[in-house]
Amino acid sequence: MAQWGAREEPLLKAIAQTLHRQRDNFEPAQMSMVSWAFSTLSFKYDPLLNAIMAESINQIGNFTNPELAHLAWAFANLRVQDRGLYLAIAQQVQRNSAGPASMEPAEIANIAWAFAKNQMGTDSVMRFIAEQAEPQIGSFKAAEITMLIWAFAVTGQQHFGLMSEIGSKVAKRAEKFTPSQLAHVTWAFGALGMRQSDLCEKVAMCFENNKAGFTAQGLVQIVWGFAMVQYRHKGFMESVAPQIIHGISDLKPLALWRCAWAYNTLLVSHAELRKAILDAAVERVNEFSLKGLARLVECYKIGHHTENQARLETHLKERLSMAVEGFNKLFPDFDSLHDVMNSEALPPLQSIGMADLKVFATETILADLGFTTPNWSFVSRCLKEVHMRCLPDCVGFEIQAENALQQVQISEFCVRAFGEGVDNSESYIEATDLLVPDLFGGTPASEAVLVALGEASVHVYRSLLVNPQSSEDCKAVIGYLRMFLSQIPSFSIISLLVQWRTRFPNVQIEFVEMQMTAPKTVSKSVGMESQ
Repeated sequence: MAQWGAREEPLLKAIAQTLHRQRDNFEPAQMSMVSWAFSTLSFKYDPLLNAIMAESINQIGNFTNPELAHLAWAFANLRVQDRGLYLAIAQQVQRNSAGPASMEPAEIANIAWAFAKNQMGTDSVMRFIAEQAEPQIGSFKAAEITMLIWAFAVTGQQHFGLMSEIGSKVAKRAEKFTPSQLAHVTWAFGALGMRQSDLCEKVAMCFENNKAGFTAQGLVQIVWGFAMVQYRHKGFMESVAPQIIHGISDLKPLALWRCAWAYNTLLVSHAELRKAILDAAVERVNEFSLKGLARLVECYKIGHHTENQARLETHLKERLSMAVEGFNKLFPDFDSLHDVMNSEALPPLQSIGMADLKVFATETILADLGFTTPNWSFVSRCLKEVHMRCLPDCVGFEIQAENALQQVQISEFCVRAFGEGVDNSESYIEATDLLVPDLFGGTPASEAVLVALGEASVHVYRSLLVNPQSSEDCKAVIGYLRMFLSQIPSFSIISLLVQWRTRFPNVQIEFVEMQMTAPKTVSKSVGMESQ
């Protein structure tokens, strides 16, 4: 039935129920075949699957590599995640491959795909797969290579030897690959940030020889892959634009903003494509994630401002206002600083989809939260420190404030590289303990901002004679805190600024970012939606 694609649900259910009653007689070959068949037919009967999982683990030592590959593929294709099963499969595959029964290309490809699909592709598993695949990559079929490199891209594993072999083979035999496979391979190299110029050139040639075979979605994957590795082929980009426009209605929001980003990044202007993307985005604006909408708006900030672009910006600002509202609810007053993890406002903020919002969206949030931009004098002072000390990533701050009750003042300025140590005195530790970091995930930048705010807090508590537990003492502090950061602030960083603002409501916070290093092009975890 699986071979024929005959999905007769009543019969499948009857077979599954009968097999479940006979689970005491299961053997590896049968469990592997049954799992593969039901998965191929997209039929899921949980009692049978659970029984197969349990019995497979019990008998794992009797499975051959082909049976393990079918088993792993079947459960991944049905979106069934069981860490115990996949750990057992990984260990048994390695035991089998240590002997005379080495893995065949089809088995390697299926195992790699299954572990990546089910988010089980650990460093050790993918390293083992790379070791098995590299010596025999010449024996892999086009579909197997596509599955293999997709798995490494999804898991973010840069095995340079294997990737070099794959890039070379695909470039030499590009005509053997379908347009869809070429698009997937190009996307994978882009996701890994690994440039293979000969491969990119050959993909462009294949398009010229078979334009009708390439879909709009596939072409977007290719131009995005080119942009991720900074491979600029202006002629190709201009040539594929009309075909992308023709299929624009088939593109999901993810593909729309990635296409805009690719052309923007590679500095290839195409007015008709720009208009088509904006038109399609306005029609489906509610389907965009916050990140996607922010990225699209960012791509078209420079140049002629169209009516559709204005509509997208308005919609984006409306969506961003939800984040601003969430932050204001998260830290409404001094007492809320001590119980933030139990706040009802936290879950909605965590699920709003706010990673990598880029400059325009982030500046909008900061402005709506009441954070202004510092004057050029402060920025210039920070930049002098940056250039004098050759700092790559850094955070700087300047605090000038007074205690209205005690009649004392402070004026402090500091620029520190990410990870640069500070005086870990008791008062510094106490100051940072009063701030809740990493509410939305930690990064070197958020750690650096935490250190800077902790240091600024120490100056306030020590020099201005402020009791950190006293709301009245904190309200008596008047002045401003200026901050400079070499990266676009994440939501964790913004949450730290909002906490500081709530603690010292009469201190004006001014913030500016200036990107000092090139953005990273390799992501450790590329979402499945990339395909």
